[in-house]
Amino acid sequence: MDRLLNQAGMKDFLKSEYKLVFFPKRQLKVPRLNYKFLTQKFGESKISKIKHVENSFNEFLKGEPIGDNFGSDHSSRAKWRGQLASQLGKVFLEVYADQNQFAGRNLASVIRNAMILSMSTQNDGNITKHLEEIGQELTAIMQGKNISGKKYNDMESLEEKLEIVHLFEDRIINMLNVLV
Repeated sequence: MDRLLNQAGMKDFLKSEYKLVFFPKRQLKVPRLNYKFLTQKFGESKISKIKHVENSFNEFLKGEPIGDNFGSDHSSRAKWRGQLASQLGKVFLEVYADQNQFAGRNLASVIRNAMILSMSTQNDGNITKHLEEIGQELTAIMQGKNISGKKYNDMESLEEKLEIVHLFEDRIINMLNVLV
């Protein structure tokens, strides 16, 4: 059971015992924000929100798409997750919930942070408009305006979900690039 005390051991355990699929990460070029420039452009009062959003985006980008066998059966997944969380503890939640790019709450966090970012850049109408459009696009994608035509929560296919995660990653990079 010592192997379950670290994330690598937990991942191996979840792969072998529960047949979870850990998809390979894409190589992404994540821009670094220049806070001196951003402070001049948007003011000191907006910087803490922008930093928070950048950190949240980077956490999502560091995460992994982790597939299970529940498809769109969210209640069974929640029950299973609760049981394993009480049996396996914090490391399980870190791996499966906090770092899982397939988790709806993690995708929703990206949308929420896109909106926070757009509100933090209101000194520049072009940037604000662009960020709002990305936030609206991501919301529409989750609601079924995507290649499959399905709401994210109704998707069964891990490949469809992976496509959505890749779109979210690309839009995060786009939002950060707008601020560089």
